[in-house]
Amino acid sequence: DGSTRDSDFSRIRDLVAKAFNALKNDHDRRKIISHLRSAVDGLRSLAKTYEQDLTYTCRITALIENIEEETGRFVDDLLDMDD
Repeated sequence: DGSTRDSDFSRIRDLVAKAFNALKNDHDRRKIISHLRSAVDGLRSLAKTYEQDLTYTCRITALIENIEEETGRFVDDLLDMDD
């Protein structure tokens, strides 16, 4: 059902936004990045499940790209700190 997908996606997106906000704090940053990267695997599976729904798949793909971009930025910062 489309409305259920919409509400499910909204909850996922809201959770990712909270994780992004938590990344601003150094505490547990590595753990949050690890969990977000694991979430990308799950989102890819979800996109495969709904591959016939182009709109939903595009929304998931955009969220994956957003997660990869955001975590990549912080990974670069963490690597700089380790040097």
